[in-house]
Parts: sequence; structure tokens; C-alpha cells
Amino acid sequence: MSNTMLETTRIGLYPTPDQQQKLAVQFGCARWGFNNALALTQQTCREAGKSLSYHALAVRLPGLKQEFEWLKEADSQVLQQSLQNLALAFDGFFARRVRYPRFKSKHGRRSIQYPQRAKLEGNHIYLPKVGWVKGIVHRGIVGKFKTVTISRNACGQFHAAILTDTGLPMPSVSTAGKTLGIDVGLVDLAVTSDGSKFTNPRHIRICS
Repeated sequence: MSNTMLETTRIGLYPTPDQQQKLAVQFGCARWGFNNALALTQQTCREAGKSLSYHALAVRLPGLKQEFEWLKEADSQVLQQSLQNLALAFDGFFARRVRYPRFKSKHGRRSIQYPQRAKLEGNHIYLPKVGWVKGIVHRGIVGKFKTVTISRNACGQFHAAILTDTGLPMPSVSTAGKTLGIDVGLVDLAVTSDGSKFTNPRHIRICS
């Protein structure tokens, strides 16, 4: 776990029609990879009584690309990250932090993650297999890129959430001289180690 502060900056993206098509390919391949891995994991759980690790899923990718050549249009790290997200989802489920992973739909919000090689210059962000995409950056982004999450909402708007390591030390959190643990979840926004719960606010999303 990092001992330095992480920060997320969200920016609006304005891809060209050609870039939108390329992003649609990335979204589709990542969704297919996630769903394919989830189906295999469910089958393995039924037949062998155990889940599959990220490594067990990732080693299948070269063979899948040979069988389904259109997968080669996807960035390799985008595919790998979709499998990593599934593995983390199962870890959270078995730890009783989140609900059982569900298949992803092609409707509604879509997202992919670039763990490396995305970069920002001025008001443009470089995305592998897509190119330099125009964005609106309202403030400076401090630190080293950790991941870049690209999303498209149901209204067709694109955004990038850039997670950076600021390099600043993580402040210690304590109450009355005691360390306070915080667990972030889906049902409750946060549950502290002293039993306090903070409800997750429900926002109405309006497309404009």
C-alpha cells in the first residue's frame, strides 16, 4: 500500500468521431473479456468449488486473441485490467465487502482503464490505440500517473479520471489518540472501526 497521497482529477473529453469509434472498440473488447472471464470463473466454481486467479485468466488472452482476432484491436493492458478488476471484485465479494460480480451490459455507462502509457500534454491526453484526445483541464495535475479511467455515460459524454501519486506523505487519522480504520463500501459510504456508519448519498444524474 502506498504511503503517499493519491489524488483523482476528472476531466471532460471530446474525441473525434473516429476516436469515438476506436473507444467503442476498447469498451466492447474490455466488456467481452470481463464477461468471458466471469462465465469461466462461474463454471469453475460450480465444477471445482474454487475461483480463478487473475494470472489464470490472463494467461488465456493470447489464445483468445488467436481465436477471436478482433480482440487484437484492443489495447493489451485494457484487456488485462478488465481481468484484474474481475479478480478484485471476487476478492471483495469473498471478503463480504461487495456483492457478487455481475455481467457487464453494453448499454448505459461504459469504462476502461489504462494502468500505463497514457499521458497528458496541455489539453490533450494520449490513449493507446486511440491517439491524442482533446480534453478540458481546469487545473494542474500533480504527481505520477497511476491509472487513467476513460468512461462514456448514457448521454454519450466522455470523461477521464486520472489517478496520480502526489508524492506527499499520507496524513495519519486518529481520534483521541487511537487509530481509526475506515472501510469504504457500496451500501454504506464508509464504516469506521468504532462502528460509525455514513450512508451513501443517492444522486439523480441529469444529462445535458
